[in-house]
Amino acid sequence: GVTDLRKTYAALEEMQRCGMPLLVHGEVTDSNIDIFDREAVFIERVLQPLLQDLPSLRVVFEHITTKDAAQFVTSAADNIAATITCCTTATPCWSAASVRIIIACRC
Repeated sequence: GVTDLRKTYAALEEMQRCGMPLLVHGEVTDSNIDIFDREAVFIERVLQPLLQDLPSLRVVFEHITTKDAAQFVTSAADNIAATITCCTTATPCWSAASVRIIIACRC
């Protein structure tokens, strides 16, 4: 995987220019970060700086699992979206287009 996103900026700049979305499963892999905090730390350390540098880049934050990620996406600009994947029939399945989060179930 990519260990330094800045090394991919030429490609990301071109993606921003032509409107191609970046689909990313965002978690840091630092073993010192609790597994339940890895999405929030990714937002803070990687995604927010990326969007400051490339504010028009279309991003789909794939398979979000935390309230932090959902709040980030719903408060972000319109070029940011997310997916949630649930895998039990007890979990409701719907598309929340108004908040740019798509929930896809494998029920």
